[in-house]
This record gives sequence, C-alpha cells and structure tokens, in this order.
Amino acid sequence: TAVAARGPAKLCSVGEDGRLCQLTPGRPEPVRVIDGANSGCPTCLSYVRQEHVIVGNLAGHLQLWDLASPDKRPAQDLAWTGQQVTCLAQHQTQGHLVACGAASGQLSLWDLRQTRLATVTLAAPTQGALADMVFHPEGSLLFCAHDGSLLRWATPGPPRGEVEMDALVRPPGSPLNSLDLQGPLVAAGTDSETLLLLSQR
Repeated sequence: TAVAARGPAKLCSVGEDGRLCQLTPGRPEPVRVIDGANSGCPTCLSYVRQEHVIVGNLAGHLQLWDLASPDKRPAQDLAWTGQQVTCLAQHQTQGHLVACGAASGQLSLWDLRQTRLATVTLAAPTQGALADMVFHPEGSLLFCAHDGSLLRWATPGPPRGEVEMDALVRPPGSPLNSLDLQGPLVAAGTDSETLLLLSQR
C-alpha cells in the first residue's frame, strides 16, 4: 500500500494486511516485520524520525511506530474521528508537525509532541478526496485532490481569520494522485498517466 525511505539505507513498507516491514536496500529479507500492525486498512506511511514511522489508515488513525523497540504496539495512536486518512506529510524543518488529508477533503495538522487532538482541522477547497501532499522546505504545504486540483497553503498553522490557499491547478481535470517537489519544480501525476510539471517561481 505504501513505502517510505529515510536516506539511502532505510526503507519501510506497509500492506493492506497491516504488515509493517523494515527493509534494507540490497538485502532480500526484512530487517523486522510487525504482523497485524495496522488493522484499519493502511493508506500512507512516512518516516518522522530516524527509527520512527507514522502510518495513516481508513479507520482514521495515525499510528507512530518505533522500529527500534521490541514492542508490537504503536508508541502513539492518534484518532481523527469520522475521517479516513488518505495521505500525510512531515514538515521538513519542524519534524514534530505532520499534515494529513482525508477522503472527505478535510485537512488537519498534528503536533506529535501533543497527545490526542489535531492542532488544526479544516475543509480544503476541493470537491474530492485529498490524494497526496508534501511540505516545501520553506514551510508551505502543497496538496492535490481527486477533483484535479493542486493547492498551496502558504502558512500552515492555526488560522487567524480566513484561510487563504493558492490554486496551482484548478479543476475540472484528470484526478491527481501523486505529488513530489524538487526545488522550485512541482510534479503531479494523474489518473490518465500524464505528468504535470509546474514551477513555483
């Protein structure tokens, strides 16, 4: 279902069966396997620390796993009640901040130093599920949706008044399903097997 990397030597994967695997490139067998780590149909995965990964699932849970610990329970379990988590991203300079998107089009920010509640929850201006997201090194959050929109939230955080977001791609269009960032270039993949390349300059 999802794969995440941390540098050149650490990989982690999670499948629909909830099996969480820690991998090393060039080594055929997993370094560690946690069977049944996630029973809520996992959808997304990201490293948030050197030995910690966070997994989002359709049951609305964000589970933080310590891969260096022998414990077979998550180190932290956050519940986004009533939502199906479809994507997540870690802030590049403030590693305790994680953004999540949902099938309903909701968007949330979580502070992993806190315990239970999202710092911010709001409805993204889209007509479909959020598909992927990534933080820019300068702090803005880019995310795409199944309605074909690609949006940028310049200052993610608790809103002071109306939240403004810039539309880099407007619907209607082919549903967007993946997103990546390299310098000023933004790459977005579509369900029609095309690749959109945009410059933020």
